[in-house]
Formats: sequence, structure tokens, C-alpha cells
Amino acid sequence: MANPQSGSQKKNDHTSSQTEHSKINTVWVSIAFVVVILALFVTFVAQNAQDVTIHFLWMDGTISLALALIIATLVGVVITFIIGSIRIWQLSHKDKEKPENL
Repeated sequence: MANPQSGSQKKNDHTSSQTEHSKINTVWVSIAFVVVILALFVTFVAQNAQDVTIHFLWMDGTISLALALIIATLVGVVITFIIGSIRIWQLSHKDKEKPENL
């Protein structure tokens, strides 16, 4: 007599191995993506290593061009994140304040 559960168990084992295979693929693709980004970053820093003079308000200083651009980018990302978070918070609270019986 054949065990009726053995067929479904084989399917579950097959699905489980596909899931593990899929997770491994995701990890490898992620690692490859990070390596490419790091290579681009190292190239960017190497090509923009010259020093530049920065004048901001009452401050003056010399900094590498790459570092100045990275700092400017990070400041822009933080400002965008803060403004976006505030807007999302406003919209979520606006939805909660709407009267339910119109």
C-alpha cells in the first residue's frame, strides 16, 4: 500500500529546497550588487582625491572633493528622508482624523 502522505511530503521537500535555493540566489545577487557598488565607490574616491577649499558661512577649510561630495549627498538624503517621513506621518494622521460616518 502506498502512503498517501508521501506524495505531499515529497512536494513539500521540493518546495523547501526551491525556497532555500531562491534564498541562496538572493544572497549571491546581493553580494554581487554590494561588490559592484563598492568598486564604483572606490573608483569615485580615487578619481576625486584632489583637495578643494570649502567656504560655508563663517567656516573655511580644505577637504578632498570626494569627501565633500559624499557629505553633500548624505545631507541631501537625510533632509529628503526627514521631509518624506513628516509627510507620511501627516497623511497617516489625516486618514485617522476623517469621520467614519459621512
